[in-house]
Amino acid sequence: MKDAKERIIKITDIITIVVAIIISVIAFIIDGYNSYVDNGVKIDYAFVATSLLLAIAIHFILVGFLEDEITSRQKELTQGLEQAVGTIIDSLNGVEVIFFDDINEVDMYIAKRILAASECVYDFNWQDFMPINPYHRKLADKEYAATKIDASIKSFCSKKTMKPRIYKEIFTFSYPQNIGKMLNHIKYGDVYCCSYYENKDINTRFPKLQFVVIDDREVVFVSSAYKPNLCSIKNTRIASIFCNYFEQAWELSKKIKDRNQVDDDLIKEISERYK
Repeated sequence: MKDAKERIIKITDIITIVVAIIISVIAFIIDGYNSYVDNGVKIDYAFVATSLLLAIAIHFILVGFLEDEITSRQKELTQGLEQAVGTIIDSLNGVEVIFFDDINEVDMYIAKRILAASECVYDFNWQDFMPINPYHRKLADKEYAATKIDASIKSFCSKKTMKPRIYKEIFTFSYPQNIGKMLNHIKYGDVYCCSYYENKDINTRFPKLQFVVIDDREVVFVSSAYKPNLCSIKNTRIASIFCNYFEQAWELSKKIKDRNQVDDDLIKEISERYK
């Protein structure tokens, strides 16, 4: 059907151009003839000009249709190619790695992947306070990224699907804004769960690996401290290692919200201790 439509458009376009050329040639011949004959055939140049402009307009419209068809096919081909690559990698138990230039790019990618997740997201939102971040980041970029990620979390938690879903987030409250994030996220419904680790005192601090696991198949490393090795790894076997690590950390953490169970006393304690 598409091929037939494309052929019709091409034929119509060719006919239009041919007619325009014929009109131009006839006008040229008659105009030349009039140079030698006083009472030659009179040409309505306004009509000729209008006809040529109309032919040109029709040509560009038809070309536009063809470009739309080509763009549509290119998109279909690109999507099909991406799916094929993913299928081949999965079938070979291969590893797909994506590297990022900076943390802003990582955050935009995470927002997109959380939005597209279908089953589960495990989010290590924990870190220790750094008085000086070696990798400077503009405040506007950081706030924009946080807004996009929060919107994706909310969208994931509010999706109506037949499959059971869960979003688990583990906090530390080294930075006051994390309390605000936690208070906001616990409003996202039963799909959302969160817990935290104490790190107020020096003896409660330990090195923390920051990552997000998407659907048990992809691990995205999210700390700017990992630059220049910021990356995402897609492989179920590798992802399972990080899933197990996260689940162990979850079991040992203090639960703030678990499905529909919210510990209001603990929230009050956190707000007072880390404000």
